Amino acid sequence: MYAVLTALAAAHGVDELTVNTLTAAPADRRRSYELLAETFELPADRREAAVTA
Repeated sequence: MYAVLTALAAAHGVDELTVNTLTAAPADRRRSYELLAETFELPADRREAAVTA
């Protein structure tokens, strides 16, 4: 997933992506953001901020 997202960003000349998880279940949405944080190897303090934002 990391390679796909970074390639997509590079192809469009951007250095930031916004991800919107389309699910009604809060637990599923949180898990999706947790997986993204792990994929991008965010430090623990930034992971929590990214997941709860």
